[in-house]
Amino acid sequence: MPSSDYTIPVGIKTSRSGNVTFSLTHEEGILAREGIYLTDVQAGTTTQLGGGRSYSVDLGTGDHSGRFFLNLKNLATGIDDPLSEESWFSAYTSRGVVMAEVMRLNGDRGRLEIINLNGQTVFMEDIYETGHYEIDVHLTKGIYIIAFSTGKVRKTLKLYITTG
Repeated sequence: MPSSDYTIPVGIKTSRSGNVTFSLTHEEGILAREGIYLTDVQAGTTTQLGGGRSYSVDLGTGDHSGRFFLNLKNLATGIDDPLSEESWFSAYTSRGVVMAEVMRLNGDRGRLEIINLNGQTVFMEDIYETGHYEIDVHLTKGIYIIAFSTGKVRKTLKLYITTG
């Protein structure tokens, strides 16, 4: 089964001891369907967030960098990706503009989504033909996920917006 996993470090610095709870307050689009997991390296646990599930832990004061990670899972269809042997979608940013290249459609259309790390879909468009797309959605600086789905296949990539 094809999968693409993305790991995002969660840095936490606490000035006092106490309980910290990780949860999702808003689930939307592809991230809600794919699965978001929190890994606690020190405890050796991975917990799926969303759907009312959360993770709580008692933390002492100090820097807890390197302990927690968000894992974005791509569990799309459970079948082999017939397009996996070729490059059929790519994306990058240039001066804050997202450049997407759709080289193949599986069926009559595809869907392009840009999702922020809060799981909110900030851009969505149906694509009906192959080609080069320039998407100027005025994103703020940060990390985003761009996902392209066509037929029963999906590809997700990380985008780094450095200017906005």
